[in-house]
Parts: sequence; C-alpha cells; structure tokens
Amino acid sequence: MSLLAAPVQAMPVREFIARWTAVEKLGEMAKLDPELRRLMNELETILGAWRADVDKAKAAAKPIACPPPPGQAEFESDKLMAHFKALSPAEQEIELKDGVYVYLNKTYPCR
Repeated sequence: MSLLAAPVQAMPVREFIARWTAVEKLGEMAKLDPELRRLMNELETILGAWRADVDKAKAAAKPIACPPPPGQAEFESDKLMAHFKALSPAEQEIELKDGVYVYLNKTYPCR
C-alpha cells in the first residue's frame, strides 16, 4: 500500500452538471443530501479563488473582471447551470474551475 495520496482529479464541467442534476431531482430532499454540500463547497472554493484572482489582477492594473464589491452580488446557480448546459460536449470537458471563471468573467465584464 502506498503512503502517497493519489493526486486529486479536477472535476470537468460535464461531471458537475451530472452530479448537480442528480441532486436537483431529489427536490426538497436535496437539502439533506451530503452531495449538495460537497458541490456547494466546491463552488464556494472556486468563487473565493476567483475573487482573489480578480483582486490580484486589479492591483496589477490588468483586470480580468469587474464584479460588484463582496456581498453586493448574489450568485445564481441556475444561471451558471444554464451556461454550462449550453456548452458543447467538448467545452464541457474543461475543468470546473475554468468553466466557472469563464462564466463569471463574462457575467462581470469591465466596461
């Protein structure tokens, strides 16, 4: 038995769609499903990383997006899922983090 942990595989958008859809089918019972918490935690981690990257890029005078200040925008998972489902099968193979970044950068462009 190896003492080294296997590297964590990045989740493709395709897999996230499948897992999210399966949880949604549970209706009100989804709130009790630990899978929902895992998926939400994944999104929260990515959102935090994105916000940090946005702040770093802004500080370097190379903005990648211009979201409202923290706490002033509500993240809408329905819109994210609609965006993901509209992607081609090939585009759905990108990592979830990259897919979320693309969505957020399009949602909050700098004008």
